[in-house]
Amino acid sequence: LLIGQSNMVGRFGPVSASLDPTDPRILQYGNGTSSVVLASDPLDNLDETSNTVGPGMSIARAYLSTIPSNRGVLLVPSADGGTSFGSGFWRDGGTGFETAITSANAALNYLGLDNNIVAMAWHQGESDRGMTEAQYATDLDALIAAFRAEITGASSSPFIVGEVPTWSGQYGAGVA
Repeated sequence: LLIGQSNMVGRFGPVSASLDPTDPRILQYGNGTSSVVLASDPLDNLDETSNTVGPGMSIARAYLSTIPSNRGVLLVPSADGGTSFGSGFWRDGGTGFETAITSANAALNYLGLDNNIVAMAWHQGESDRGMTEAQYATDLDALIAAFRAEITGASSSPFIVGEVPTWSGQYGAGVA
């Protein structure tokens, strides 16, 4: 499950066939199609930009090297640029929160495939730069607990948090 804002969607480009290749073992459950298709950048997030690269495919390629060759990766891209906890988008009941849970559970059950959540990757932050560390931690902890509770089989799945680079000038005291 790939969630967060523009950092997860990706704003770097252009996509290069040689640098950003597809892999037949990496699929995605797309938000636009609600079906499983070959994954390629840009991934089918809630906020899809043209000709850009995010971290999802790199995460999938790294994970492929740890699993048997007869297994694959099914990405569930559910990120949306410019969103935040402050707007309610990622809080329980918010659009992003609900869509990500619905998409993850649908991907798990897609056509009876034997899928499971092995990790959730979160990259978000600058839209919440006004939050204190305690405020951000409270919201993030609630999000992690709710995702683990509401996504089938994800009760002990790792939750990977990406950091907003401190050199960007776009981070807050509590979100770095």
